[in-house]
Amino acid sequence: MKNSMTRRRAALMLGSAALASQVSVVPAWAQSPSGKPLRIIYGFAPGGGDVLSRAITDELGVRLGRPIVFENKPGAAGSIGLEMVAQSPPDGDTLGVLAITTLLNYAALGKPFDVDKITPISLMWENYNVLVINPEFPGLADVRNLQGLLEAARKRPEGLNYTSAGIGGTGHLIMEWIVGRAGVNMVHVPYKGSGPATVDLLGGQLGVMMTDASNASQYIRSGKLRPLAVSFAQRAPDLPQVPTIAEQGFPDIVATPWVMLVGPAKLPAEAAQRIAREMGQVYTSQRLADRLAMANAIPRPTTPEESRAIVVRDFTNWRRVVSEYKIKVD
Repeated sequence: MKNSMTRRRAALMLGSAALASQVSVVPAWAQSPSGKPLRIIYGFAPGGGDVLSRAITDELGVRLGRPIVFENKPGAAGSIGLEMVAQSPPDGDTLGVLAITTLLNYAALGKPFDVDKITPISLMWENYNVLVINPEFPGLADVRNLQGLLEAARKRPEGLNYTSAGIGGTGHLIMEWIVGRAGVNMVHVPYKGSGPATVDLLGGQLGVMMTDASNASQYIRSGKLRPLAVSFAQRAPDLPQVPTIAEQGFPDIVATPWVMLVGPAKLPAEAAQRIAREMGQVYTSQRLADRLAMANAIPRPTTPEESRAIVVRDFTNWRRVVSEYKIKVD
């Protein structure tokens, strides 16, 4: 027994030493000759996604051996913060958080997005939107899937209203994509955020909402809201009983909101690759995994090459959708 305990202590000491060496051995670019902490710029106000972004970048800082300074720079759907990142020197002292919301803003306004002005590094997490209804809203009691909702809309000459967190967001654009393809009349009633929109949905002022999963999950569990479809490529792990939009007659409508870590243009490839590798390891933290699960966020670290391809793909797709269905955002 004594020998067994001794061996276990030795193994633990060796493991701790190996971990310590992994954290302390940091390449020159990550050590920052200026001695500055790693600055993370987040282009939105505090609350919501910045909670997860802070948690993830804090873990990243531990792995890189650098303290993190997290700065909120809200404005223009994240564009102001992203521009600050783009204009920073590529010395490894400044990184930023790019949300797909920012790409949607560019696409919806018909503005070009130059991926070369930044260095995509790794996805931080993916999420999904869920289409929900208030089953107590007039005419929706028997609606249990997407096609049923579209039929209910067709029966109303004046159309059926729906809401989202705001103009140009994922909820708005996904719904316009659906109703454009289906040829039905549904009118968008935008709100400034998911919170007030959800209040009026629960209160019966509106019957339909496309929203992020974390906003709707507690009301789905309580039965106050009924989920009809998710925008993910496959069924969501926490809502396996809810079919995707693609399963319900729209095979090409797949929309995955995501958040990505990026750097300035011309960030050295070594730096981007090292950060991406460490991003792949931060999710081994059980505390972080639990926080992501509570927010219905799905970790999906990617390589810089994969990250760049995602940005180009999604911007091109959303620009096409906005143009094809003449979606208005003003």
